[in-house]
Amino acid sequence: MPRDEGWADSPNSGKSVSQPNPAPAGLPHPLLNEQEATVAFRPAPLPKPAPALAPPSLELIRGQANKKEILLGKDKVRIGRAGSNDLILQDNKVSRSHAEILFQDGNYWVQDLDSTNGVLVDDQRVQTVVLKPGNRIILGDTELLFKQEEPEITLPDKLAFLQRSDLFKWLDPQTGLALAQRLTVRYFPQGTVVLSLETCPESMVFLYS
Repeated sequence: MPRDEGWADSPNSGKSVSQPNPAPAGLPHPLLNEQEATVAFRPAPLPKPAPALAPPSLELIRGQANKKEILLGKDKVRIGRAGSNDLILQDNKVSRSHAEILFQDGNYWVQDLDSTNGVLVDDQRVQTVVLKPGNRIILGDTELLFKQEEPEITLPDKLAFLQRSDLFKWLDPQTGLALAQRLTVRYFPQGTVVLSLETCPESMVFLYS
């Protein structure tokens, strides 16, 4: 009777017994179940991908508006009672064009558009101010929450990032550590112009990952 590949003669019984095919080269050593003579490979666990950051947004937490939440990007977001605004507030204490949110110099700002009752950020009246995650913006009787997730990058990751850069990999360990400690992670919406013609290129350094 012809024998298929994978069979071999047993030296003790003179009978042919099933033998598992050898493991492919480069794979981990197989775990052998002797009772069933089967081969099981335990693959290395795949690295978990980093969770995607939610885009920055304004969330309505008090009052009435045409949207409960509005996402922020590179374009200005106008807020007021008029129907032409991006976020329309149903609030008699809010001006027709009350305020706007804009992205500039790596930050989101809120700016008062000469409204009657002004803009408050965390109970402080402002004309224009940089927004921080968790800031509460009050327009009339309406309250908005500024939400922005900040990426967490460890110091070892920053060091590894510098070492992969042709510009910085020649630095000695002490200088590289000092630079890594000063690296600031900045969020830029897709399509943002980071470097304009009026900016001095020698004053800026960009690293790409």
